[in-house]
Amino acid sequence: MRIRTTLLILSILGALSTASVVWFFLEEKASVVAQSETDLKFDTYSDAWQRLTQVEFDRLESFGTSGDGEYFWLPENPNPLNFQQRNSAGDYLTDLSAAGTGELVNPFIQAIQSEDTRGAQRFLTLFFGPPLQRREILFYQITQANNLETIFCRKSIFAREYDPCSTIYETEFAGMGSRFELYGNLNSTGQPWSGYMVHSTTEEENYTLVHAFPIRVDGTTEFIVTLGQAADGLVETISNDLNVGAIMVNTLRPEGLYAGQEETAALTIQSGLARALQTNSSIQSTVITNTRNRFYCRITAFFNENNSEFCDAASQASSASLIPLSSSGEVASRYKLAITRDVSATLFETDGITITVILVTALAVFAILFVLFFVQRRIFDRLGGAIYVLNELTQGNLDADIKQKKSVFVSEDDEIGKLVSALAKYKSSLQELDEERAARRISRLERDKLIIGKMRSLASQLEGDAHALLMADIDQMQHLTERVGDSNQLNS
Repeated sequence: MRIRTTLLILSILGALSTASVVWFFLEEKASVVAQSETDLKFDTYSDAWQRLTQVEFDRLESFGTSGDGEYFWLPENPNPLNFQQRNSAGDYLTDLSAAGTGELVNPFIQAIQSEDTRGAQRFLTLFFGPPLQRREILFYQITQANNLETIFCRKSIFAREYDPCSTIYETEFAGMGSRFELYGNLNSTGQPWSGYMVHSTTEEENYTLVHAFPIRVDGTTEFIVTLGQAADGLVETISNDLNVGAIMVNTLRPEGLYAGQEETAALTIQSGLARALQTNSSIQSTVITNTRNRFYCRITAFFNENNSEFCDAASQASSASLIPLSSSGEVASRYKLAITRDVSATLFETDGITITVILVTALAVFAILFVLFFVQRRIFDRLGGAIYVLNELTQGNLDADIKQKKSVFVSEDDEIGKLVSALAKYKSSLQELDEERAARRISRLERDKLIIGKMRSLASQLEGDAHALLMADIDQMQHLTERVGDSNQLNS
């Protein structure tokens, strides 16, 4: 391989390597910025969701044994409907003397133990009726602790499409497990629990915020109370407040995101999120887009501003943050709140910047390669001329010469300039030597002619065979001298 080709290839590799390194670090910088923005968005969404849900959990807990409705559930309270007088003057009017004897005097609990359904229902209606009508709770459920059978369950009249009291649903509590695991935990610990309940069938899933607590008499759990509030309202609230899309999702059943929906832009985002969850169900943040089609459409936008329907769909992009639904906030929860934000306009601009950077980088690389090619050509042309002159001189052609054009890249002080100067001196030396040889040949011919002339004079004085022999030698010498003279003329 010629040195010129080798250097050109090395120059190309160097330019491409430099461009690749610069591109790599730019991508790393962009990745760090994007990750920081993603983490910030995730924390913002997570905090907003926690604030919304905490308000609802506090409201549900206010009806339990640790809230304003605590007196309603006390076994030693003979007037459970006096729960509203807590922390007021009414406390002094409430008779809790049975607390010292351990006697059960709460008529509501007595009605449940005696299976007086109508009596117990009357207390529950007075206690939960107003909150149900004000949509403060979605439903309440009373479950017998010894056999886990439902005693009472009543839903709000506004829960038309979803009946939380229906037995067709499979029930799971996020971060806890099935209802048997939840009730077992409440029985063993005696502590209330707040979290998310998921009612699911093969066709739908319903998410509810619940607060469950045990009612204990003489240290034994008599029944378990579960209060719930639909999560749909909170999802709609966070969607409107933050101007984002929000949807509950089961990461182990992502196809539920788009099942039975019509073909819309939202469906494109939801199906993209489903594909991402099928690939990795534990992701926390992701960008839902078709990168190849988006770049293709972005490139065509440089030449044609009228996008086709294909490009309108391909340009859709959304960032998704998946907030785990778990009372402990564990990331591994299978149920998550997916918050999506339209980033189509942002990616449209960043894609344009990316394409511009690629084009500018490519033009810069081609410009560098062109300059390198031009410089190398000027340099190696001089070197090639020097090699040509050296070959001609070695073959005896002293007329060969190097033609140099004055330019920025031509100098007598560089390596090739010094080589050309050395060749010029070498040529001068060869020319001087050739001239000296030519002078010697001329003097030799003149001497030979003089000798031949004298021998002819001597032969003219001889006769007979001596004259003939001497003339033959003179003719032969004359012939050799003419041949040498002809060869010299040809060489000159």
